[in-house]
Amino acid sequence: MATIIDCGLATRQNIRFGINHKYITKILTPYIYRWYAIVRKDWYIFIVKGKIKEKNKTTVQYRVCSYSWKDDRHSRLDYTSLHQALDDVNDLYGGEEGEYPPEVENSWVTFTIPDKTKKPWAYQFTNFSIEEGG
Repeated sequence: MATIIDCGLATRQNIRFGINHKYITKILTPYIYRWYAIVRKDWYIFIVKGKIKEKNKTTVQYRVCSYSWKDDRHSRLDYTSLHQALDDVNDLYGGEEGEYPPEVENSWVTFTIPDKTKKPWAYQFTNFSIEEGG
């Protein structure tokens, strides 16, 4: 039987989208953990809620994802209880806020979808290389 893990779409505090200081808070609560991250020492930490489906049974799991921006290390730890995950994360390093990581924008380049009204023969080729028989 297969195990299906569904964590939904990555939210704004995820490091896939870069790091933005406006999404960092002092402590995480059950109301804001999905949208904000915290910093402890040199670790950028956020929580992701996931659903695990196995043998027609669904369980909820909370994954604490952390990124040490000074050492470029990643780690994660899974919890079955949100309150236990929040307590552990907020109390890490005595609950003292650490040094914020540098802000980083995502490195993605966004392209627009080509105009579907143009036909394939409407494109103009300007040059062929020698390998292509030009």
